[in-house]
Amino acid sequence: MSQKDELLVQVAELYYQQNLNQQEIAKSFNISRPTVSRLLDEARRRKIVEIIIHSPISKNHDLAEAVREAYGLKHCIAIESKAGYQESLKSCAKAAAEYLYGVLDDGAVLAVSWGSAITYLAQVMEPREYEDIHVVQMVGCLAAGNPGQDGIEISMKIAEKLGAGYSNIFAPVFVNGEVMAEHFLKEPRIVSTMEQIDIADIAVMGIGSVGDKSSILTTTESVLPAEWEYLKEKGAKGHLLARMFDENGTEIPIPGKSAISPPLDKLRRIPTTIGIAASARKAQAVQAAVRAGYINTLIIDSKLAEALVKQK
Repeated sequence: MSQKDELLVQVAELYYQQNLNQQEIAKSFNISRPTVSRLLDEARRRKIVEIIIHSPISKNHDLAEAVREAYGLKHCIAIESKAGYQESLKSCAKAAAEYLYGVLDDGAVLAVSWGSAITYLAQVMEPREYEDIHVVQMVGCLAAGNPGQDGIEISMKIAEKLGAGYSNIFAPVFVNGEVMAEHFLKEPRIVSTMEQIDIADIAVMGIGSVGDKSSILTTTESVLPAEWEYLKEKGAKGHLLARMFDENGTEIPIPGKSAISPPLDKLRRIPTTIGIAASARKAQAVQAAVRAGYINTLIIDSKLAEALVKQK
């Protein structure tokens, strides 16, 4: 066995058998924590370590691969659908948490939205040790009456789980017109938050469908029934970051309202953009978001996955 192989074995044994964390191993060998992380990755890649996962989440790998290939995604996870929508969404959130643990690295900037999917994500995430992670809220605050689902609370909770710093947007999700939006977007703290979004490594979002009665934009009356009808007439299919878009991903503004969030085209610059969604009724919204390049990684339930394959 070469000296390098011996090192890989020793590091793997300390991490997987003796339960030392990466920082403790780094100190023991007088190397950096990122180096320990790379050694563990190499040990897995070279089959020095083989991990068998007995996941409580049932996944449909063939269906996920069919969606990934059909839409040219970086990655797709399809969870077997549960009896109800909320249960399916919770399972998707659990799978998203597992996925995040695998792609997050020291020094990363993680951008998050709000809503049911990301609320569940914040709830199911387990504390993990990272260095210099920063969590950033991507869209302004919702109306009162939805404890735990607003952006400030979610970003703070996720940051706490990751031992991370965080940035927030202290502004409403919508303001009256572009002039007011420009005023908010010039506020120094919001400027700083938007700069963090610009350098985000990963973004994780729920994907909304237009007119959905269960949407948090509906339940908070942030978007009114007449406005949903207007958006449908204009061809809107879905929404991300409180911004509505049609089947081509073109944004459709709500008259008299401007969202306090980054323009959707900024999502294309983020290396990993994760969309969490459940139910076949989200198919048109998800398809439009993916085709526009706003989302490159999907974590969905099997009913939505089947609908996406059928309508490709």
